[in-house]
Amino acid sequence: METEISILMPTYRAAGFLERTLKSLRSQTVEFDLHISHDDGLSDSQKNIRHLDDLAQKYGAKQVYHQARQLGWVQNMNWLLSRVETPFFMIMPHDDELAPSYLETMLMALKHNPKAISAHSDLVWILPGGREGIDTATSIEGDLATRVEKMIRWHFIGFVQRALVRTPQNLKDLYLIENPCFNFACDTLWTLQLAMLGEVLHINQPLYRKHTLKTSTHRAWLRHNDRALCKAWEQHNAQIAERAMVAFNGTLPPQIVSAIQRREVLMDMPEMPLPVRQAVKRFYKSSLWRWLIRLHRKARISHRDRKYFAGYKNKRKPSLS
Repeated sequence: METEISILMPTYRAAGFLERTLKSLRSQTVEFDLHISHDDGLSDSQKNIRHLDDLAQKYGAKQVYHQARQLGWVQNMNWLLSRVETPFFMIMPHDDELAPSYLETMLMALKHNPKAISAHSDLVWILPGGREGIDTATSIEGDLATRVEKMIRWHFIGFVQRALVRTPQNLKDLYLIENPCFNFACDTLWTLQLAMLGEVLHINQPLYRKHTLKTSTHRAWLRHNDRALCKAWEQHNAQIAERAMVAFNGTLPPQIVSAIQRREVLMDMPEMPLPVRQAVKRFYKSSLWRWLIRLHRKARISHRDRKYFAGYKNKRKPSLS
């Protein structure tokens, strides 16, 4: 019997915790092909490469790749996506864990719903220090306009990137799109790409354990200053609008226009990640405050003072008459 699922695992400096993830994969109740792409580039030592290869062999990886040059997480994922040949696939982060029934449960959900493009479960977040919490969501169902609007309004951050996905006819439809601003929120934009292709199912079971490490990509985003985060959020919104235009051949339904405008105007909304929301509010509040100070100072300058400053600016002795 041919394998139905490909597991794509892009890794970066993963030697310290990769075995935990591979153990959870080995416990799955369905068969799959595992493809691992190490993106450490030429900086990786031969000892580390041998350790990663030994782990891959121990846990039955079908193929292991060592990128000669560092691609970055988005291009590494796309490189793996280009090698999918099975009816279903899943992008598996190198530091997470699956419950033994995860793949089987998601596969059954997709087979019972031909309209669905992906299926994912609740997320159990494990923070540094061991504290845990559960995040849940709802499915993205309905016609194209309903699905796109729901995704734009509610964001679904972090869930869908960990879904089992039905392989589309054109895999390039699901290549991740780079954000010029440090690839911010490319995984969230991928949710919209999925919603454009079909329904996104949520299974209300805590079957996925997400380890939030200090070295994770999302934490790296938050090390940028407020101005950079604001620019990244604006670029992310522009990309969402662009993909929506593609979905509707350039003519957006009114509800989609309203959802996009809401993201562009409001600074405090549920779909905005909390750290980004705080950064945007701080940046625009400080910008507004600086503008008000300049306006206040300008208002205090009398007509005589303005003549004086104008003369000084033009490098001639000002006239006080």
